[in-house]
Amino acid sequence: METVQVHIVKEMLIGEVMARWPHTTTIMARHGFKVGGCNLSPLETIEQISKTQGMSDSRIDEMIGDVNKSLAEEKPAESMSGVVNITETAALHIKKIMQSEGKENAFLKLSVVPGGCSGFNYEMDFVEKPSSQDMQDESQGVKLLMEKTHEKFLQGITIDFRETLNGAGFVMQNPNAKSGCSCGQSFSV
Repeated sequence: METVQVHIVKEMLIGEVMARWPHTTTIMARHGFKVGGCNLSPLETIEQISKTQGMSDSRIDEMIGDVNKSLAEEKPAESMSGVVNITETAALHIKKIMQSEGKENAFLKLSVVPGGCSGFNYEMDFVEKPSSQDMQDESQGVKLLMEKTHEKFLQGITIDFRETLNGAGFVMQNPNAKSGCSCGQSFSV
């Protein structure tokens, strides 16, 4: 019998799982686990949500086993060259914000967090130094960070900045997103 390292257990909060391993939700979805929607609470356990969705104990255990097997097979990347692209317009706005906040030497960290109508939201923040879980890159003169576990989730994303009559802001163009909310703030894979 094959031994698989355990990363996830059914007693874990779905918010923690989605924050650390967002790409695992596609494996869970194959087992019938629904991760999107406004009614999903990040403070519920995988087991609580699965039971609410009508999954049997054996189905939950099989799902958790498949997720852990997938995580055990992952090989973390050290460089994220080309994973995240920033348009020239977005880079100008990012640098302007960095300057106004006195963070010219900081990194822009792109993360995926649970939330929104579709299941996930993008989050950007300035951090002074990378953690051991981060990958580094640079695009348009902006130093970038992203957690290694988010690479598959964000592969090929482009950060743009758009101004319209109705407002202005950063726009994420993610080729991995299968759907998004009409608000434009959340997405699913």
